[in-house]
Amino acid sequence: MNKAAYNQLVKKAHDQGLSVRQVKNRVTRDYVGMNSRAARSLGFKMPPKTIYIDKDLPLSTKVTTLNHEIIEVNLMKKGDSYWTAHKKALRRERKLR
Repeated sequence: MNKAAYNQLVKKAHDQGLSVRQVKNRVTRDYVGMNSRAARSLGFKMPPKTIYIDKDLPLSTKVTTLNHEIIEVNLMKKGDSYWTAHKKALRRERKLR
């Protein structure tokens, strides 16, 4: 996975009205990534329509994490709870590896 794959996912997120920010690990509370819908369900404050990615991750992990967060937020938009969306996103993630 490379920078082009990451940039493609950032564009996909932007096309869906989502902002992607690379932040320090303490901002994500030790999660490698977080989207605002998941954050809200976990009691974290985050700007709406935002995805945080830990900026210190290797590029390949950023790609995987951003893809996971996009899948998860879209499932939650359709009504899935955080944990249901998270598990589904993990299953889809494994298929992509």
